Amino acid sequence: MAASRSVWRNEYFKTVVAVVLIVAVVLGVFLGLQFALHTPYPALTVVSGSMNIPYGGNDGNFWLTLSTPFDRTLSVGDIIIVQGVNPKDLNTHYPNSDIIVFHDPNDTNELIVHRIVSAETVDGTLYFITKGDGNGNPWPQKPETGFDPWDGNSPPGVPASLVVGKVVMRIPWFGWITIFIRDDPAGLPLILIIIIVIVILGFVVPVFREKKPQQENQNQTLLKRPISQTVFSTPFSVQANKTVNVCDRNSQTFLIRCRTPNVKKKTTPKSASPASIAQRRSSVSSGFTRKLPATPA
Repeated sequence: MAASRSVWRNEYFKTVVAVVLIVAVVLGVFLGLQFALHTPYPALTVVSGSMNIPYGGNDGNFWLTLSTPFDRTLSVGDIIIVQGVNPKDLNTHYPNSDIIVFHDPNDTNELIVHRIVSAETVDGTLYFITKGDGNGNPWPQKPETGFDPWDGNSPPGVPASLVVGKVVMRIPWFGWITIFIRDDPAGLPLILIIIIVIVILGFVVPVFREKKPQQENQNQTLLKRPISQTVFSTPFSVQANKTVNVCDRNSQTFLIRCRTPNVKKKTTPKSASPASIAQRRSSVSSGFTRKLPATPA
């Protein structure tokens, strides 16, 4: 029991626990989004310029995307929040139709984000004709060119079974972190280094800062002690209030040890004879002795 308490009091252990909790919270948020939005892909990053107007308008340049946070379409570097829906409930009325995320019919391992142009049902299966807003004649013009390759399939379009969900929110710029990690060989190591530095500055450094004030407080306490309890380098005697205190310091433990020598106190007899009282009242002055008259018995 005592060992477990000492472990919990260890600042390094507390730091490790804090980091684990942060990771658990991040994973918990992602899993919570999956459950709340009914999709295994609740958050994605836009990495293609097909939704830019014109196509590839920002040329994959971060600085060119700074002017696009309120666009009604998507830009490279956006993080999109995706909500799982019933495909039959999707808005197919172009140009105000929904932007959807779906698996590429020609390569189901790849995810595509495009806008719905129209929909049709073939043999009881719902298919969506899709197009990038920057492909061909750009959105919101009436689409005549720039349709997706699978729109020429037979039957044409994206089957409802491949739809992941619709885009309900976009967060500009933050997706560039993902793009940097994916495209730059130094991206992931750099991000890990930044995270480690943040952890050190946020959790490890404060631990050492707390220990230093504690040591300073101990030193201040020693300085504020009375002289009879102060640390001295060598034994010495101090006379205060007519009492001699001898103080010395233990060179190894720095403990203060003070002692008061035993001094014999003068005692006055409880009763004295008239002669002794008369003798006590005599005074010495100017080199001669004058005896005071004795007190009658």
